[in-house]
Amino acid sequence: MKTNVRLSFGLIMRTSSFVIVALCVSGTFQSCQKEDVELNPATLKSAVAKDYSIDGILDVVFDSQVVRREGKPTIEKLSIGDFNIADYDNCFELHVASESVSAAIITFNDQVLLNTADFSGGEVDYSLQLCDLTAESVLEVEMRGEPGSLLNIWLEGKMTSFVDARDGKRYKVVQIGDQIWMEENLGWLPTVNLRTEGSGVVPLYYVYGYEGTDVAAAKATENYAKFGALYNWPAVANAAPAGWHVASDEEWKQMEIFLGMPPQEAEGIASRDTLGGIYLKGTSTWFDNGNGTNSSGFNGLSCGYRSSAGNFFGQGEYNNWWTSTEFTPALAYTRRLVNNADWCGRAPVPKEFGFNVRCIRN
Repeated sequence: MKTNVRLSFGLIMRTSSFVIVALCVSGTFQSCQKEDVELNPATLKSAVAKDYSIDGILDVVFDSQVVRREGKPTIEKLSIGDFNIADYDNCFELHVASESVSAAIITFNDQVLLNTADFSGGEVDYSLQLCDLTAESVLEVEMRGEPGSLLNIWLEGKMTSFVDARDGKRYKVVQIGDQIWMEENLGWLPTVNLRTEGSGVVPLYYVYGYEGTDVAAAKATENYAKFGALYNWPAVANAAPAGWHVASDEEWKQMEIFLGMPPQEAEGIASRDTLGGIYLKGTSTWFDNGNGTNSSGFNGLSCGYRSSAGNFFGQGEYNNWWTSTEFTPALAYTRRLVNNADWCGRAPVPKEFGFNVRCIRN
């Protein structure tokens, strides 16, 4: 990912269709100041200053290089909306980096963003914030300079959701530390089993409270919509969407430590930290005033689980998640939240239980 931005100059422009925070100076090539736009005094800022940066892990969603050709000024149109825009936050960071370009005009949807002769043939970078992109959004680039000089142009965005291509289900996501987690339980349901069917070896799938075997009917239930699916541990191996994986025991510990659990306590078994659970629990579904603060954004809800005896149990009181980490041939690591305490439990559990699953991005 490109991050070597060096210089930035501030200008704020607002229109009815989008908001742009453009890094711009007026130059001799052509003034970027218009009658309806107030040009702020140019000030030198760090390109990672919060005024001009989106917090969190950013994906490069567009990347191109414009090369100065012989003859007249080079003009190119770049389609920048050809990605899954719905997966990302409404605003993006556009980076324009010069390699020996003497002057350039960057136009977005017929509005001038950057108009400057201040590149001066050197390596000067600009950052711009673009909002309300569509699939038809276009950048028009006009540049001058020596033939072979370059503008590197890339766009970064923050993922807020994604679609599982297997069934079209959209999931919200949340960044916790350096990890990107699903903000809701996995709902992948290739088949659905009766609660009385159990195995620690064969993959099995359940929906809390559903007593049939019809996948469409199971997906139509309120419990599926709110809590996703339940899996025995053998079903976990192939449960995650492409680009994601079921979180391991180590990845859960990484998140817990980021949220404040002491590392030595994260290695423990049973209840562990006295406050970790309240950060992970959502603000609804927990009985007896057991809701959490959801300050982590994890939004853990109380689905309940499918017991090894073949019963659905504990909705409003418990939630359990499998990790991808095996403890013994018969047991695998889990996490547990409860309504009457604020800890986050860690324990190996028999593989025939039916628990929820959370995935983390690769």
